[in-house]
Amino acid sequence: MMNDMKILNIRIINLLFISVILSVLGSCTPEVDSVFDDSSANRITKALQVDKEILQGAKNGWLMKYYPASDQRYGGYNMLVKFGTDGNAVIACDKFDASKTSTSNYSLVQSAGPVLTFNEYNEIIHYFSDPVNSDGIGKKGDGMLGDFEFTLREVSNQKIVMYGKKTNSRIEMTPISPDTNWTNYLKSIQVAEYNMGFGMYSYVAGNITAKVTMSYRSMTMNYADEKGNNISTNIPYLVTPTGYELYDTLSIGNVKVKTLTYNAGNHEFVSDGTGGAKLYGIITPLNQLLTGGSNWYFSYGNLSTFGQPYWDKAANDLYTKEGEVLSYMYLNANIIYFKSGSYPGKYTMTSSLQGDNNIGFKLSGYDSNGQFYYTNGYFQYFLYPFCGASGRSFTLSCDNIQNPTVIILTDVTDSSNVITLTKKSSAPY
Repeated sequence: MMNDMKILNIRIINLLFISVILSVLGSCTPEVDSVFDDSSANRITKALQVDKEILQGAKNGWLMKYYPASDQRYGGYNMLVKFGTDGNAVIACDKFDASKTSTSNYSLVQSAGPVLTFNEYNEIIHYFSDPVNSDGIGKKGDGMLGDFEFTLREVSNQKIVMYGKKTNSRIEMTPISPDTNWTNYLKSIQVAEYNMGFGMYSYVAGNITAKVTMSYRSMTMNYADEKGNNISTNIPYLVTPTGYELYDTLSIGNVKVKTLTYNAGNHEFVSDGTGGAKLYGIITPLNQLLTGGSNWYFSYGNLSTFGQPYWDKAANDLYTKEGEVLSYMYLNANIIYFKSGSYPGKYTMTSSLQGDNNIGFKLSGYDSNGQFYYTNGYFQYFLYPFCGASGRSFTLSCDNIQNPTVIILTDVTDSSNVITLTKKSSAPY
C-alpha cells in the first residue's frame, strides 16, 4: 500500500512539473510580427518603379557600352539611349550613321531580378541580336550573338551595371552630359576610329613585344611569354574619342592596362597607369598586309571586264552541273577559302613579295574539296584572273595607306586584269 502511494505521488509531481514547464514556455513564446510592411509583389513593383525613374532621369540619355557575344568576339559599341516616360526608348550607335536614331518600346520586368528589355523590334539594338546579320557578320542563325534583355545588377544615378541575359556580357551605362550633342559625339568616335586604324600593330609591355591584328573591335595579340610559351589572346575593346577602352584589364609583362590613348604624331597609343605599355600603329607594305592574316574578299562586281567572263563560265557550270552557288571566296595569308553550296574548301598559294607594292601568286595545293572543284573545271575559271595557269604578278594600290579597306591588284603583264579585294565581308555575287 505504501509503495502504491509513492508511485501515485511521483506521477502527480511529474504532471505538475510538466504543466509548469509548458506554462512557462507558453508565456515566453513571442508573437510573430511581419518583417515587411508590404507584400512581396508590391515591394517588387516599387523597386522596379525606382529603377525606371532612374533610367528616365538622365535627361540627355545614357551612354551604353554594349558588347555582343558571350566571348565579346565582335568588340564593343557605343550606344546612346534615352528612356522616355511614354515607354519608348530612342537609340543611336557608332556602328551606324551618326545622325541615325531608332525608337521602340522598352520595359522593366521582374525575372529573378529586375530585367530591362527592348521588347519591340529596334533596328539598332536588334542589329546585334538578329539571327541573320544584315551585314553578313557571324553565322546564319547566330548573327553577332547579342542581347536585347539585360539583368540589372547595380543601379544609381551615376552608373548602371547590367549583364546580357543570354550572353552574360557586362554592359555599363553612364549618364550623358546635358550639353553633349549625340550626332557630334558619335561622329567624333567614328573619325577617331578611322584615324587610329592601321593595318598592323605592335604592343610593348615590360620585356614582352606582341604582334597585334584587329578584327571588328577585338585585338588578337601573339607573343612569347617570359617562359618562352607562344601565347595568342583576344582583347575586345570599345572606341572612344581619344583611344581604346578595353573590356577587361589587360595584363602582359606585369603591366596592367585598361585604356590606351592615341598620340597621332607618333602613331602610338599610351596606356593608363604607371607601367608604360604602348601600342604602336605600323604602316605595313601592302604585299605584307595582303598576306598578313586578315580576310580579303573576292566578288564578281570587283573584277574588271577581264575577269568577269571567267567567273560567268565558272558560275554557270557550277550551277548547271552541281546545282550549287559560290557562297564566299576570300584570301587569308596564302590560302583562298571558298564555299560552294554546302561544301567548304581551300586552295594554297605560293606568294612572292617584290618590294613593298608588288606580289606574285601561284597555285601550289588544295584540300579534297578544292581538288574536286578544280579538276572538274569550276575553280580553274574562278582562280584564273588571280593566279592564271602558271602564276601572275600584280602591282598593289589601296584606298588608305595607313589602314586599307580595299587593296587593288593590277596585273603586271595585262593591265586590263584588275581585282579589287575588300576587307569588309562581301558575298561573291
